[in-house]
Amino acid sequence: MGARPDHMSAVLDKLKEANVKVERRGRNLVVKRGGKLRPVDITTLPYSGFPTDVQAQAMVLMTLTPGLSIITERVFES
Repeated sequence: MGARPDHMSAVLDKLKEANVKVERRGRNLVVKRGGKLRPVDITTLPYSGFPTDVQAQAMVLMTLTPGLSIITERVFES
């Protein structure tokens, strides 16, 4: 509740690329698979890039996706 899509563009763009549909309903976002999931490559970056805090959730999504996805950590190199 109280989602701020204007602060989540990097995440929403990758979800769209993965064929995940995100719909805004008032102050909420509804997330659904739009069909067959597609693999995506993700690189974490400081704001306004893809947040490192969402890396784990993206990794879980990619385990359900056929094909090769690559997630690269650039915020915390070690």
